[in-house]
Parts: sequence; structure tokens; C-alpha cells
Amino acid sequence: MSGENLLKTYPNAAKVVKEWFMNQMIASMASDNITPEEFKQAMIDEGISDERLGTLIDIQPRTFFDAMDLNDIEINITGDNKNGWDWVYTGRFENRVCKTRREAEINSIQSAFDTLEEKLTGKLNFEQLNKEEENETK
Repeated sequence: MSGENLLKTYPNAAKVVKEWFMNQMIASMASDNITPEEFKQAMIDEGISDERLGTLIDIQPRTFFDAMDLNDIEINITGDNKNGWDWVYTGRFENRVCKTRREAEINSIQSAFDTLEEKLTGKLNFEQLNKEEENETK
């Protein structure tokens, strides 16, 4: 699932991740010597679109591990290039061995979004689970 689709599928988790990202961006601008000041303010006012944030998730899912850590969803990627990669998060072991660490990171952030959404709403995303089950049986 693409980063942008994650944001659409899990709107409550998306809100938390977007807020975290904006706070990181604002903090980095406060410490940087970005000029002019109007440019900084425009960046803060504009924020980040779901499309751009989704692209960032796709390109570098590991960046968002910190956002999950702050919500008590710790992701731990384990494995090696010979035997494959898997992950543990919040006490759950995903027994899906991936060929690369990056593939495991992408899959783990998708699982983490689902877990965060469940945590925030108190319910599973059954529509998403049904889609995943349909894809597995194909």
C-alpha cells in the first residue's frame, strides 16, 4: 500500500503522523538559518499535503519510526540478507520474511499505521483487513 493510501485508509493515524512531521519540520526551521523569514512562515502556513507526506513515507519509511515510538508502537527490524528480514512491533511478531530490510521497513510501517489507528479508535479497520485477506487468497 502506498504512503498516500495509508494516510487515506487510516485517517486518525494520519493526523497523528502529520502533526508529528509538522512539529519536526518547525523545530528544524527554528534551528536552521533559513531566510527570508517569510519563506519559513509560508512553509509553516502551507504545511504538507497528503501527497507529499505519502511520498516521504514511500521513500523513507524508517523516518516515521520515531512518530510510532512516541505512540508506544516500537518497531524492531530483525534479520539479514541471507535469511531475510522480519519485524516486531509492540510485542507482535510479523512472520512475513522480506527479501530486503527496506521491504521489511515498508511492511512494518503499514502494520504500525493499522495498529495506531486501532489504538486511537479502539477498533480494527475491517475493510482493510478484508482487502488484505482477499489479496492473500489470490
